[in-house]
Amino acid sequence: GTDAIVAHRTGAGSWQEDVAVANSNEAAAGGDCPKMQNICDFGDVVGLWTTLARASDGTIGVVYRDIHNGYTKEADDSSDLEYAFGHPGSWSHEWIDLARGAGDFPSLVFGTDGEPAVVYYNGEYGTLHFAKRPWAEWTQPADCTTAADCDYNQTCGGGDCLCLGDENCPAPLKCVGVASQGSGRCSAVIDSFDNGLPENSVSLAVGPDGRYLVAYFDVDEKNLMIAHSTDGRNWQKGLIDSDGSTGMYPSLVVDPNTGLPGVAYYRCSDYHPNELNCDRNEDRLVYAYFAGEYPDELTLQAKWKKTVVSDDPNAFDGMQAKAAVLPDGSIGVAYQYSWYDANQGRSRLHVMFRLGTWQ
Repeated sequence: GTDAIVAHRTGAGSWQEDVAVANSNEAAAGGDCPKMQNICDFGDVVGLWTTLARASDGTIGVVYRDIHNGYTKEADDSSDLEYAFGHPGSWSHEWIDLARGAGDFPSLVFGTDGEPAVVYYNGEYGTLHFAKRPWAEWTQPADCTTAADCDYNQTCGGGDCLCLGDENCPAPLKCVGVASQGSGRCSAVIDSFDNGLPENSVSLAVGPDGRYLVAYFDVDEKNLMIAHSTDGRNWQKGLIDSDGSTGMYPSLVVDPNTGLPGVAYYRCSDYHPNELNCDRNEDRLVYAYFAGEYPDELTLQAKWKKTVVSDDPNAFDGMQAKAAVLPDGSIGVAYQYSWYDANQGRSRLHVMFRLGTWQ
């Protein structure tokens, strides 16, 4: 099996590792599992795509994907998204989204209300989701005995009210899943894609007004997008950058001094409509910062100012970008730097760091 591990620093140069979750049944679903044979609580392949955040009271939150036994298609299609919280040595667990393939590339924050919220991708249906605690209000169908117990002309299957299409959901929620498999549930969907979303294509942050902000890579159009919402259900969307195939590995931050967002991301190549193949002669690490009226102009591309952080034609530079804001407002970005060492006759992979203001 696999585990989700949290490493914590105990002193200069000293780290300890603590297992936050090791088994599927730690986030016990029990009778809430919509599929047979209790698949939600079976297995020990947990901790995939782990993301971590820290609440203002010091609580550590960890969101991860649980694929149960890890080697059958059913296990992957029936994966869960789950949540561990607490401190090293003391963890509690909850399920977020059960048995419908959820949990890829999650991004976790704690809102201004102190509650965790997460954005994640469901590759089974190509949908980008939002949920927050209490999780069941966002992902779990209502109980029923017959269809008469269900709203919006939903069907009753396995004791759950299930949707067959968007018309069975209150707007703006979307029907995601297949009713016959117990996964047709009304969900808060930010966007959907025809093509499979690459890894780490989503980043969630909270604005100074408590608004949820999401930067993500639109794999169909190959653009960097911004979405924002005050309630997690109604989302406004717009472009940040459309120069070439751009916006991979976004890392969204909010400046604590100005309250304005910025995002580091990778430009893969010039635009090619039918392929996504990165080119070291065309790629770069970019930082975009918002310079408009917040929040009214967030979705206006012209209000996002861009600057190149790294642009080395001899390397692939900028993948897996991770940004953070320092107390003085400067931005730190760590990123992957891959190059071919002709002297050694082999490829090299480094983690690089840049610090600046980039305005």
